[in-house]
Amino acid sequence: MARLPLASLVLETDAPDQPDVDWRGRRNEPARLVRILQALTELRRESPEASYAKAMELFAPGEG
Repeated sequence: MARLPLASLVLETDAPDQPDVDWRGRRNEPARLVRILQALTELRRESPEASYAKAMELFAPGEG
């Protein structure tokens, strides 16, 4: 994960039955993506803002 290009990563919410360890026993939901993004940016040694800016460049050019 740390070395993959951002364009190769997708965070999505299609697994309501597979929450992260801090959320076990409860339904996964889109709001939990924030925690997943935080973990990803820790692995990549980036700020969440930097990763968000990169994602906006890739998926919504001119809107970020």
